[in-house]
Amino acid sequence: MRFTDLFKPYFSVANLLLLTSLIYMMFVFDWSGSTVAAWVQAVGSVAAILVASEIASRQGREQAEMSNNKNLVIFDGLGQLAQRAVRVGDGLHTSTITGTLEMSLSLYSGLKRNFDSIDILALPVPELVDPVCTIRDSLQRLERDVSFAVATGIQEKYLLERRYAIDVALIIWAKGQIVEARAHYQGCTGDSIPSSLRFKEIVKNLLAKTDEDQGVK
Repeated sequence: MRFTDLFKPYFSVANLLLLTSLIYMMFVFDWSGSTVAAWVQAVGSVAAILVASEIASRQGREQAEMSNNKNLVIFDGLGQLAQRAVRVGDGLHTSTITGTLEMSLSLYSGLKRNFDSIDILALPVPELVDPVCTIRDSLQRLERDVSFAVATGIQEKYLLERRYAIDVALIIWAKGQIVEARAHYQGCTGDSIPSSLRFKEIVKNLLAKTDEDQGVK
């Protein structure tokens, strides 16, 4: 808060009384040399304190703004990484059809390294810890399972399993949690649907998609 904010609104009873008191003191004040010197020194000291307070307040506001901008960049970066993880995970079905599953596996490995490099303690808000760890763990399982599926030639069988749908659903859910945390950070209202219901709905939709793909094949 700025020092000048203390006097807002400027046209108030308190400010009028303060101004009247200052004018009154000017007329009744003893203007002898020693008294004036003492008052000048006192006023100068008060002015110096007020200036120092204003400088400190301004520096605090600038630091807070820089910190806020940095946090927003972190939120946006996490959101982009999470969206990429969702896109890669949800695209495994297409990768199997087009024969590019091994390429998708390399994308998983890169995403996993990105999430492994995130410093959990440096996240802007504690609400980001759970979704970041969730995506990290899901990517680790997907990388392991897809590697095994490719090595043993059971890609199509793996993609029809429930564990694949759950891991992808976890990534989608975690991405939504990151978006919601950003909204809360900026003072916006988040989704009113409970997290557990959202996750169940995501899993249900993915399993339905898996059943549909199986029917097509």
